[in-house]
Amino acid sequence: MEYFSETLKAEYGKSHNIEVQTLVPFYISTKMVNWSNFLKKGNIFIPDAKSFVNSAIATIGRADYTTGYWSHELQYFTYEWLTPSWLYSCFSRLFIRTVDSSGMRAKDL
Repeated sequence: MEYFSETLKAEYGKSHNIEVQTLVPFYISTKMVNWSNFLKKGNIFIPDAKSFVNSAIATIGRADYTTGYWSHELQYFTYEWLTPSWLYSCFSRLFIRTVDSSGMRAKDL
């Protein structure tokens, strides 16, 4: 997505007055995550759709690359810059188990 966004920006951005932004969010509490009670409830790291959209819209024109929400940005920074890849992999597996065990499993869909 980053490469595609950068290509669009280079090709059409200034010459056609088009703003190109790469939006890479983490989990958002929407109907798409109703299979998981954990994600459906939301929390400080899993915003509801309205909060996320308001925040993401506020980033237009301010950033070429964003997660769209302050706590997602904090998570991205932590994972990208402070966490070794092996630890990130372990944490990801644990998180997926937590999310998966809180609701239906993929086979139940």
